[in-house]
Amino acid sequence: GQVDELESIINQTAVQLISSQTCGGIPGDQIPNNTYGYGRIDALSAVMGNFASLSLTKSILPATHLKPGDFITYTIAITNSGNVTASTTITDTFDSELINPVCNGVPGNLADQQDIGAASSMVYHCISHVNPALSIEIDKVVDNPAPIVGTAVTYTITVTNPNLSAAIENVIVTDLDVGTCTPELATPIQLDPLASQVYICPNVVPIGDVTNTAEVTGEVPIDNIAIASAPEDENSPVSSNTVHSPAQLFASDSASLTVFWPEEYWNWIPILFGE
Repeated sequence: GQVDELESIINQTAVQLISSQTCGGIPGDQIPNNTYGYGRIDALSAVMGNFASLSLTKSILPATHLKPGDFITYTIAITNSGNVTASTTITDTFDSELINPVCNGVPGNLADQQDIGAASSMVYHCISHVNPALSIEIDKVVDNPAPIVGTAVTYTITVTNPNLSAAIENVIVTDLDVGTCTPELATPIQLDPLASQVYICPNVVPIGDVTNTAEVTGEVPIDNIAIASAPEDENSPVSSNTVHSPAQLFASDSASLTVFWPEEYWNWIPILFGE
């Protein structure tokens, strides 16, 4: 029963056609014109309406094994699969641990506006690099660097996150030359900025002079999301999945000790070896 509204929809969604002739004083390149009117009826568009439909994808290279100082490239693609132009706003605020981002030659976080035509796409290439100052620290000491042979020593391992704002996830300490430690070395932990974790490893009996090493690994999460919106797309804004690309951290430290053999031990050596 809404004849006027139906007529308006058919006119607005028609495939516009023009002519080189002037008819009744109306130029053929004017819409509507006296040759084709508003154009050829597009029944599908009339039913579906005029709309934009945005989708967004985002990828990263390299995707794994990032280290502090490494360069990283994001590719952000926005596609309009609708039948009208989308007046699109595109944003991407990069993680604070990404330094000096540049998108399509423009420095800074991505913040752009583009008219993306029907069935068209827009691609951004954004280059940045991981904060080279990211680090993790480990310190290993022994309570007695010159023990008498057969005497147990205790190692203390301290792991520190020296970063002012970045938390370190999945922190794991390994040391092949110590026994049971408190807390357990193999248990992953998170270290907040400027936080430390101390491991106490007692009852280690060295059998000779030794230098042993503790190692620590961890990850700084680097996450960001691209977003696109347009008033012509009632389902916008749309966004990419969170692109997760942790920076890998590593550090190690060693502790040395020299076993002291009392004189009475030396007196037994000739007997032990039949001298």
